[in-house]
Amino acid sequence: MGGAFGPYTHSGESAPMLFDTMNYVFKMDMVDLGALSIKDAVLTTDDGLKACQEYGKAVGEKFK
Repeated sequence: MGGAFGPYTHSGESAPMLFDTMNYVFKMDMVDLGALSIKDAVLTTDDGLKACQEYGKAVGEKFK
């Protein structure tokens, strides 16, 4: 199982690239939400916190 997430200040392409590698190269069972790329400026807002919580919940659901 796997998931990829990370904050960014510029392009934000790292988490999606990592997600694709884990999914297609290593054939991992990835979270249904895809990669979570979130701008640093949004990370500490209510929207950022909610996005991180939802992603964490989706990862946790994989372990049921």
